[in-house]
Amino acid sequence: MTQLTHRSHLRTAITSGLMRMLLLSAVALGSVARGEPAQLRVVSPPAGATVTIDGTSRGTTPLTLSTLAQGKHLILIEKQNCQPVRETIVSADADRIAREYQLKPILGLLLVHSDPPGADIEVDGAHRGVTPTLIADLPFGRYRAKLVKPGYIPREIEMVIDSRSPKKFDVQLTSDAATLALDSEPPGASVTLNGVARGTTPCTVERVPSGIATLELALPGFEPYGQTLKLAAGESETIKAVLKSIPSDLSIVSIPPGARVYVDNQFRGKAPVKLTKLSPKSYRIRAEMAAHDVMLRTVEVGRAADIVEEFRLQRNAGALAITTEPAGIAILLDGKEVGTTRAIGTNQTDRVSEPLAVDLVACGPHVLTLTKPGYYESKHEIDVIRDETLTQHYRLKRRFIPNYEIKTETEVYRGILIEVDAQKNIKLETHPGIFKTIMQPEIRFVKPLRDDQLDDDIQ
Repeated sequence: MTQLTHRSHLRTAITSGLMRMLLLSAVALGSVARGEPAQLRVVSPPAGATVTIDGTSRGTTPLTLSTLAQGKHLILIEKQNCQPVRETIVSADADRIAREYQLKPILGLLLVHSDPPGADIEVDGAHRGVTPTLIADLPFGRYRAKLVKPGYIPREIEMVIDSRSPKKFDVQLTSDAATLALDSEPPGASVTLNGVARGTTPCTVERVPSGIATLELALPGFEPYGQTLKLAAGESETIKAVLKSIPSDLSIVSIPPGARVYVDNQFRGKAPVKLTKLSPKSYRIRAEMAAHDVMLRTVEVGRAADIVEEFRLQRNAGALAITTEPAGIAILLDGKEVGTTRAIGTNQTDRVSEPLAVDLVACGPHVLTLTKPGYYESKHEIDVIRDETLTQHYRLKRRFIPNYEIKTETEVYRGILIEVDAQKNIKLETHPGIFKTIMQPEIRFVKPLRDDQLDDDIQ
């Protein structure tokens, strides 16, 4: 019992001691909390940054706080277009704390392209490389960029960086000279610009100085083409020239001469024929002549040419030698008169005639027609062979149609006049096959019985 009482008194003593120690500690802590506050000085380049302490905005830099409570604090420094700065500090009784925060700007991302590429780029006067280029060290803001490339007009652009998102700028450069795209119809013409050869069409001529330019195109067989151009820097002009061909001349001759000439089935005259100002193309030429083979030929006519085409015609004919009895008979070949047979001697009209030669008679069948007043017409079919002479003799049957009247002292005679001899004696056929010679002294008068009979038959 006594031990239990002793142990109880011991526990009470220990508990009282602990309570006294805790009370002393609480008193000591209370005296610290009631100590002098700390002071904080915050500056930042650049100035004007917002200062937030433990979630509460306390002003902008430069900032001095004289009532910073003792303990741990979270400081946040923020400024537009700058990266924020965070720091935790611990303040004690009557501390004097100074902080300087270097604010770093937020940088943008710029990708600059140019057409054509390879341009030098300056940003606010500082060279930043050659396009295409990536610029990643520019703070937010407005910038003036200049792109320069030899042969092109310098180009200035304004760039705005207002976020971290990449921005792309495509810049079209304009040439400081003109460009000519040249073509011709037909192609292949040589190009001369301001007196300098620049290739053949189609072609593109670049770097043409601005101002007045003289263009010339030349192609064999075509008239020269010329044009004066007024070009401006950066201009691109397209020209397609239609070249005018130089016409040609075509002379057509035939042997023997005189062939009828047809060009593309159109009659153009008798050879020799000269055709001028012909366009270049193929022409179909035909040469025809009686009693000769027809000749056909295709002639290619180019440009600026003087062409001579010769047609040597092959004879395709025979000949005729015609004698008649009596003489004086008109000969018609296929309805066209080719001549009249002639007597061998004077007053021999009732005898065999001299041969009538008919040349260049086309080969093949023909119809001969023989006519003479007072005789029955006669028709005959003949066949002419190439390069042969066909000899024919024809005798016409006379009609008995009195054509003269002769009066003597005692008689009047009517009949067909046969002949008048040198003494003016007249031989008259008074009836078919009956002839009467009337001597000149007996004749009192002679008169024709038809209007077409001439008085000089008996002179």
